[in-house]
Amino acid sequence: MLSPCTVGLPDDRYYFRFYSNQYHIFTKAETNGKKHVEHAVASSLTGPYTFLQTGDFAGWGQIEGPCLTVLPDGKFRLYVHSIIPLL
Repeated sequence: MLSPCTVGLPDDRYYFRFYSNQYHIFTKAETNGKKHVEHAVASSLTGPYTFLQTGDFAGWGQIEGPCLTVLPDGKFRLYVHSIIPLL
């Protein structure tokens, strides 16, 4: 059973993954009415965290609801919800 912990980030919606000796967090960030998923890392679950990728780093536009999964080949896939319908 996991216990709640404080990670020192401004939002309470995170998706954690421990990989390559670091904790990775994917979280929704909302600035000036725009929503993006951002990526931060730390050597400890409780931080401190450093953001590696912020804003629209992947060029996907406004997104939220990150969900990270491990594929059968060991690679990762990040699923998100698009705020603006894609054409």
